[in-house]
Amino acid sequence: MPGHKAIAIANLYVQRALDNGDPLTIMPLMKYIYFAHGWTLGYTGQPLIQEDIISWSTGPAIPEVYDAFRKKGFIIGSKVEGKEYNCELTDEEESIVYGVFDDYSRHKPWTLASILHARETPWYKYRRKKGSVIPDSLIEEYYKERV
Repeated sequence: MPGHKAIAIANLYVQRALDNGDPLTIMPLMKYIYFAHGWTLGYTGQPLIQEDIISWSTGPAIPEVYDAFRKKGFIIGSKVEGKEYNCELTDEEESIVYGVFDDYSRHKPWTLASILHARETPWYKYRRKKGSVIPDSLIEEYYKERV
């Protein structure tokens, strides 16, 4: 199956945030994964994560990530353990994943939400279909137009 486990990508972001002394909450964590997945699709045509992106009322979500990290409390202070939650990124993936963190972590969570809730976004098109999969093809098309 192409792509990485979303929890493995989440672990990379959690570790980067901890290394920077600025732990994450689950809301921006899921948004970073979505952005990285979108930009990877836009640049490479290949998915970054294996899991589907689901339309929730709060925005695009990855339920597996939510379920794994909500147990860690409001502020995420550690990664999810397990070798299946590690991954080796290609150079291109690494550039995108960490570029997303560097670019988007400067924004407040509500700014990230407003970016993802804009009228032309894939989530906006699926906002009334809560619980539905947002197709990778739609996400790829959106980000390819912005590459």
